[in-house]
Amino acid sequence: GAHYLLGCREIGLLKNRILQRIITSLHTQLISLNTTFTFENKSFPLKTLNDLEVDSSDRQYLLATSIERQINIFDLTEKDFLQSSNNEVTICEPVASLQYDETNHEDSISCSCWYTVDTGSFFTGSLDKTINIWDTNLLKPIASHNFSESIIDIEMCPKPINHCLLAVAIASPQIRLFDIVSQTSVHTLTGHKGNVNCIKWSPRHDNIIASCSDDCTLRLWDVRSARSCLACFDKNNSENIVSENLFDKNFYTAHSHPITCITYTPDGLNILSCDTRGKLELWSAVDGKNCQIVYNRKYNSQVKQLAISSNSEIIYCPSRSTIEAFEIRSGSLISQQTGHTSPIRTCTFHTANLELYSGSDRQLLVYTPNLKKPNNSTNQRN
Repeated sequence: GAHYLLGCREIGLLKNRILQRIITSLHTQLISLNTTFTFENKSFPLKTLNDLEVDSSDRQYLLATSIERQINIFDLTEKDFLQSSNNEVTICEPVASLQYDETNHEDSISCSCWYTVDTGSFFTGSLDKTINIWDTNLLKPIASHNFSESIIDIEMCPKPINHCLLAVAIASPQIRLFDIVSQTSVHTLTGHKGNVNCIKWSPRHDNIIASCSDDCTLRLWDVRSARSCLACFDKNNSENIVSENLFDKNFYTAHSHPITCITYTPDGLNILSCDTRGKLELWSAVDGKNCQIVYNRKYNSQVKQLAISSNSEIIYCPSRSTIEAFEIRSGSLISQQTGHTSPIRTCTFHTANLELYSGSDRQLLVYTPNLKKPNNSTNQRN
């Protein structure tokens, strides 16, 4: 147990880095629903949550947006301060909240993301074909940009050193690159044959983007290149570099059904993808090979967002009203987390607090490490 690990560290058998990795792994596997804490908005009920984002700079704020044009920002340090020691339910209200016309959108908010340098700004994308850039302190949009189609997904480069680009997936086969400084679209990535559903920047390379589409393909892009497309992943592990077959109708496919979401592991070495039939695939981000790991999970066509633990060992995937946790490398089911009463659309992992947040229709729940004892009803090890 913990005493043994600490003893090994004291006599020099374990390095601090290895001990920290072991403790993180143990805590992550003990995550369960926190029944003594809840996020709530007393001013008006939470709507159907569509996107959850923890800011990457301070890891202090949780941005929650809904289909019904609602924006909530929760202070996660306030959550820790309010947490009571007894079994009474503690409620954390948002530090900022907007709804309907206050959001400056005329249609559903489809996606959101933080400005990665600090929490002074965030972005929201909508089906009304606009992206708003917000001042967090004033809680007002400081700029708005119109696109030709509805906004499906947005993602800002995690390390804006060489550029300050926002990747934008619109309801078309194209990906637009929007320069935040000049407020203009600077490049268009073409190659998909169906609508792009999700885009992610590589945690390792600030010039690499991964995208997935209704055309069942998973592609890598280099934003510095005129041709841009680096690879089109193949589920059968054929040749992935598509220099001469980029626009061939017989392009490689990563899934047999449209891909709804993708995510990188925090170490940037792998990509996970999920399609409309709920099938998960693990890919090498280095050579594009399908790792061919089998994840036995339930059907769920509404998955919009996947979450991965900070040590890149566990993936959390919504499955109707539960969240299934799998070991990434083996595909073994670790746990099935319950608590929601309607299908879960989104989830995200707090890498510092080792907490999982999930959102559905009018519910925002938090799962924290249960260091007392595993809950047999929700933690079912294969």
